[in-house]
Order: sequence, then structure tokens, then C-alpha cells
Amino acid sequence: MSDNKIESLHQGGAGRSGPGVTDPELAHQFMERFTQSFETSARRWELVVYPSLFAFIILAAYGFFLIYSLTADMSKVADSVNRLAANMSTVTENMVEVSGNMATMSGNMATVSGNMANVSDRMDTMNASISKMVDQLDTLEPMLVNIATMNQNIASMTQSVQTMNLSIDQMRRDMSSLNYSVGRPMNFMNKFVPW
Repeated sequence: MSDNKIESLHQGGAGRSGPGVTDPELAHQFMERFTQSFETSARRWELVVYPSLFAFIILAAYGFFLIYSLTADMSKVADSVNRLAANMSTVTENMVEVSGNMATMSGNMATVSGNMANVSDRMDTMNASISKMVDQLDTLEPMLVNIATMNQNIASMTQSVQTMNLSIDQMRRDMSSLNYSVGRPMNFMNKFVPW
């Protein structure tokens, strides 16, 4: 109830001097109006406060659920990161071993290349010797059988050299495949490494 209404009640009660209105009646009227006004105001507040309180409880429960879900997800992420770190250390160790093996293989390939150069030089020498022997065949008839055998041996050696060339080419392809197989996972792992 507003202050103007209270003052009008006081003024009305104080200005009346008749026998019909007394101070207790005025107080009773005042208290009755105050009670009605308070009940009306309380009803208005009930319409606002109870739904707001209910909505707040629902939002608080949902917020708790979200925080709980976020905590569980963060725990899973932390476990995954720990496992990834352990796997990364294993991958690093294996890559060191692969690097050592690649260095050894490169050394072996250099040795094979040197041996192939020696074989090529010897084949040139043998070709020169065979040319001389062919020139001497007219005078060395009994050696024709031996020369035929030597020709077969040379053909066998040529075939062996071709087989070695094929094997070396296969080794080159295997090295290229190994480089491709190791390069892709390493590019993938480099995305996770922060440096």
C-alpha cells in the first residue's frame, strides 16, 4: 500500500469526530488493506519466483551434467595423450634403428656398386682375351672344345650379371618402397610433434 493511502487513512480517521469511527476500527481497516495488498503482491511474486526457481534448478542440473561430461572427456583425452606419448617414444626409437639400418644398407649398396664396376672391368678384360683367342683359333684346333666351354661359362656369367642387375634393381625398388612407407607415417607423426 502506498504512503498516500496511509496518510489519507490517518487524516480521515483523525478528522472524524463522530461516534461511528474509532481508532481500533481505523487500525483494523488499515491492517486489512495492508494484508490484501501484501497477498496480492505475494501472488504476483509467486508467479515470477517459482517458475524462475524451477528454471534455475533445471539449468543448474544441466550445467552440472555438462561439467561432469566435460571432466570425463578431458580424462579420456589425457589418457589418449599419455598413450600417444608412449607410442611416440617407441616410434622414435624404431626410427633411430631404421636410420642405422638405412645407413648400413647404403654402405652395402656402395660395396655392391664397387663390385659391379670390378665385374665390368673383368668382363672387358675377358672380352679382350676372347678376341685374342678367336684370332688364334686357326692355329689351335684342339682348344676349340675348351673355348666352347668357356663361351658357355661366359654366357652363364653374363646371365648371372644380368640376374645381379635385376636383383639390384629390385633392391632399389624395395628401398624406394621403404622410403615411401616410412616417409608417410613420419609426416603424420611430425604433425603431432610440437617442435
